[in-house]
Amino acid sequence: MQPAAGIVGRERELAQITAFVSGATPARALVVVGAAGIGKTTLWEAALAHARAADMRVLAARGDVAEAKLSLAGVYDLVGAVADEVLAELPPPQRSALEAALLRSEPGRRAHGPRTLATALLNALRALAKRGPLLVAVEDAQWLDRSSQEALAFAARRLENSATRMLVTVRTGSQSPLAETLAGPDTLRVELAGLSLGATRRLLSQRLDLTPPRRLLLATHAATQGNPLFTLEIGRQLAARGPAQANEPLPIPEDLPSLVGLRVAALPEGTRELLLAAALSARADAETLRTLLGRSLDDDLEPAEREGVAFLRGDRIVFAHPLHAAAVVDAATAAERRRMHGRLAAVSDELEEQARHIALSVEVRDERAAATAHAAARDALSRGAVTAAAELAELAVELGGPGSPEQARRLLDLAAFLRLAGEPARAHEVLAGTAGWAGWPPALEARARGQLLLATYWSDGATAAVELGERMLDEDLSDEVRATVHTYVGGCCEFDLDRAARHVTAALQLLDRPEVDADPGTLAHALGLQVRNGVLSGGGLDSALLSRVVELEGRLPPERFATEALSPYLAVLHKHVDDLETSRRLLKGLLDEATDTGNDVGETVARMHLVLTELWGGDLAAAQAHLSRVDARFEEHGSRNVFLLAVRALVAAHTGDASTVRAVAAALEEEHGAAGAEVYGIYLGAAVGLLELSLGRAEAADATYGALLQLVEAGGHREPGIFRVHANAGEAAVAVGDLERAERIADTLATHADRTGHRWSAASADRVRALVAAARSDTGAAREHAERACAGYEALGMPLERARAVLVAGLVERRARRRGRARQLLEEAARELDRLGAGLWAERAREELSRVSGRAPRGARELTPAETRVVELAADGLANKEIASRLYVTVHTVELHLSHAYAKLGVRSRAQLAARVGRSAAKD
Repeated sequence: MQPAAGIVGRERELAQITAFVSGATPARALVVVGAAGIGKTTLWEAALAHARAADMRVLAARGDVAEAKLSLAGVYDLVGAVADEVLAELPPPQRSALEAALLRSEPGRRAHGPRTLATALLNALRALAKRGPLLVAVEDAQWLDRSSQEALAFAARRLENSATRMLVTVRTGSQSPLAETLAGPDTLRVELAGLSLGATRRLLSQRLDLTPPRRLLLATHAATQGNPLFTLEIGRQLAARGPAQANEPLPIPEDLPSLVGLRVAALPEGTRELLLAAALSARADAETLRTLLGRSLDDDLEPAEREGVAFLRGDRIVFAHPLHAAAVVDAATAAERRRMHGRLAAVSDELEEQARHIALSVEVRDERAAATAHAAARDALSRGAVTAAAELAELAVELGGPGSPEQARRLLDLAAFLRLAGEPARAHEVLAGTAGWAGWPPALEARARGQLLLATYWSDGATAAVELGERMLDEDLSDEVRATVHTYVGGCCEFDLDRAARHVTAALQLLDRPEVDADPGTLAHALGLQVRNGVLSGGGLDSALLSRVVELEGRLPPERFATEALSPYLAVLHKHVDDLETSRRLLKGLLDEATDTGNDVGETVARMHLVLTELWGGDLAAAQAHLSRVDARFEEHGSRNVFLLAVRALVAAHTGDASTVRAVAAALEEEHGAAGAEVYGIYLGAAVGLLELSLGRAEAADATYGALLQLVEAGGHREPGIFRVHANAGEAAVAVGDLERAERIADTLATHADRTGHRWSAASADRVRALVAAARSDTGAAREHAERACAGYEALGMPLERARAVLVAGLVERRARRRGRARQLLEEAARELDRLGAGLWAERAREELSRVSGRAPRGARELTPAETRVVELAADGLANKEIASRLYVTVHTVELHLSHAYAKLGVRSRAQLAARVGRSAAKD
C-alpha cells in the first residue's frame, strides 16, 4: 500500500498495518499505542480505508469519553448495522441477548448474563467471517464502555482460526481490558513514537506549505517531541507570524490547554521571573539563577512545583515538559525577554551562551554583539556543533553592520556553516543574495564565489554550477579570484573531463608559479582535481601528486576549516582503481571523523561513496544500509541530490527491485530531462541497463548500454572502473548476437588493464571473451576465459562479480554438454547470488540449471501459491501495479514472482505465460 494521502513519517507503521490487514503476517490482532495527538486515529482510518478497498467487511467503533459509561455502546456501533444478517443464525438465548443489547427488543423476564451476550457477539463475528474477511476495529479502546470491551475481549480470545482480524488503538498509559486481552504472542503491537526530524519537516511542508529555518525546525521538533498535532499547531503560529528573525522565540499556540493553559499565567510574578530565566538559560543550575535573581529560589520555585510546571532536580531547574518552558517564554513580552537575556549574559562564563544572550538582548544592529556571536559560531564549529555554528553565524550577520570586511567574513562563514549543516539550498541563498562583491578583499571574494559554485552544484547539479562559473569568468576578476573560479568549475565539470582539465590547467597556470604566494587551500584543491582527472581519464592514481595535496592542506591556517580539505574525499578514487579495501578504510575514516564533528556534508559524501564501494564489493546489505542513512539525512533537511537518486536506482537494479529503478528514472527524466553525460545520468543508465539485462531483455539492455558507452566516451571517462558498465555492455552485445562489438568492448578492457594494471578490467575482459567464445562454440577458449574471470574477481574481493562469472562458466560447460560440471557451477552461482541478495541473477542461474538435463530438477517447476496467484492475474491481463494492488504486495514482489514463474514454466513473455496457463487449465 502506498502511504495514504496526508500521512507523513509513518511509512514503517503503514507497512505493518498493511501487512496485517492483508493477511501477510500471522498476527490475528494489532494494537496501536500512542500519546494524544501522536497519530493513532490517522493510522486507524488508513487501515479501515485499505481494508474496505480490499473488499473486507469492516466493523468499527470509536471510544468516546462522554460514552465511556454508556453500557454496550461499543457493541451497538460494531454490529448494529449488520445484525439482520446474523441474528437468525444465533441460538434463541444468544439472539435475544444481542437484540436486547442493540435495543431492538425489550429484555425478557430473565436477564441475559454477560457471558451470553459475549457468546452471541462471538458467534455473530464468526458468521460474518464465513462470508469473507472481516476486520473489527476499535479506536480509543480506553474510552469504550467496559461491558463492550469485556464482550469483545471474550470473543477475541476465541476467534483463532477464523478470517477475523482485530485492530485496536489505545492511549499510552491508559487501562483497557480489550487491549490487555490482545497482549499475547498472536498480537502485533505498534508503539507510535514522535515523528523524526525529517518527517516533521515534511509534515509542515505538506500540511502548511511551511519550510522554517533549520533552527526553528529543530526547536519545534525538540519542543513537540515529534507529536504531529502539536507540531502543526506550532507550525500555524510560525506561518501566521511570517519570516522569522534569528532572535525570535518559538511560538506556542494558545489552544494547547494542557501545555499552556492558565497554570503558567496564574503563577506569582517572582515565579514567572525565575521560570523565564530558567527557560532562557542554556544551563539552568540553581547557583547561576540565585546569582542572577539575588535571592533564594525556594519561595519562587514552590508554586511551580505545586502546579507541576517545573521542579528542582539535583541543582537544576527542570520543566515537566519542553512545551512548559516554551510557554513561559512565549508569555513574556519582547522587552522582558531582552532584559532577561542581558542579565543572563552578565552571569554566563561560556562564550557561546554569552554570545547568544548578548545577541538576543539588543534591539538594533550592534557590532559588539555581532563580533561575539561570530566568535562563538567559529568556536561552536571547532567543537563539532555545526547546527549551533550556523545559528550563531546567522545572528552575527543580522547584528553586524553591512559593507564591512567583518560582515563579509560573517556572510562567508554563514554560508559555509549552512552547507556543512546540510542546508546547501540556504547556503546558496545567502551567497546568491549578496549584493555584489564590490569592496570585498580578493581572498574573501574568491572563497565566496567558490562556495557559491559549490552550493549551486549541490542544489542544482553540475551543469548549472559550470554555467554559472563560466559566466563569472567573463567578468573582470583578479588573478586570485579567477584561479579559484577556474578550480571550482573544474571540480564541478565532471560530465566533460576534457573541459574540466582545461579549467584546472588554467587555475594552475595562475597558482602554481614560484612568484605567486598562492592560497594553499586553493592550490591543493586544483592539484587534487588534477589527481582526480588523471584517474577518471584512465591514467591511474598519481600518488606523488596526492602526497603534495596532503602537504599543502597541512599548511591551511587555523581559521580555515578542516572540512575545506579535499584530500580526504580523494578516497573515493581508490574504488575506481580496484583498491576497494583502501577506499572502504579511508571512507570509513572520513565518515567517523564527520560523525564525530557533526559535519553533515562530510558524512553524506562518505556514505554516498561507501554505497558504491560496498556495491562493487558485493555487500548489497551494507550498501543499502548506507543508502538508508543518506536518505534520512536528506529527508531531514528537505533536500534532494540527483547523484543519490541515481545510486539508489543502481543498488535497486542489483537487488532486482525493478519498481524503484523505473520510478527513479521517470522522476529524474521528468525533472531534469535527458541527463546526458552528467555522472548521475550515467549511473542511472547503468541501473536501467543492468535491470534489463537481469530480466533477460537483451535488446533493451543492449540499446541502453550502447548509448551509455557513447556518453562515457563523450565525457572523457576512460577509466572503466568508474561506472563498471563495459562488461555488462559486452554481455548485452553477445545476447543480441553482435559478437564483433562485444569483442571490441573486451579489447578496450584488456588494453586498459595492460596499460594501468587494473585487475577488474582484465577480469571483465575475460568474462566478455568467455561469452563470445561460447557463442562461437570455441569451448576451450570460453572455459579458459571464464576460469580467469572467476579467479580475477575472487582476488579483487568482488563476490557478486565472481558469482556472475561462475554463472558464465556454468553456461559454457552446459553448452559443452559437460552436465555434471555445469550443474555444479550453476548451483554454486545460484546459491551465492541468493546469499548476496541478487535475486534476479539467482533466477537466471536456476533457469540455466533447469536446462542442464532438459528439465528442471524435481519440484523446481512447481509454482508456489504466491507465484500461482500472480501468474493467474498476469494471464488475465492485469498490469504489475494492478496485481500488486489486488494482492496487497509491492510491485517489486510481483516482478520477482513473475521472474520465478517465467523460469519455472520456461516462458519469456506474458503471451506465452497466458498460453501456458491456459493449456494447464485445459489439462486440469
